Amino acid sequence: MPNTSPSGSHNGIPEGYLAIPIQESELGASIRLCVLVRQTPDPVAGHMVLLRDLPDAMVYLGCLVDAGGSLREWTEL
Repeated sequence: MPNTSPSGSHNGIPEGYLAIPIQESELGASIRLCVLVRQTPDPVAGHMVLLRDLPDAMVYLGCLVDAGGSLREWTEL
């Protein structure tokens, strides 16, 4: 019987990416604000996912994850 489970992770984070909490104190929290990073860095962009490069700020892709590591919401950092 073929494997019918979808490929990729079941927590909502795309395959090849990790959600890293931006504050160490949030490691035990029930909801954590995280930055999304590539497991293998892009040769030009690096590990973090840049959404916009503005004159006075850089905006990165972030997310809220629960205590089990499941994605709850996308956000901009």
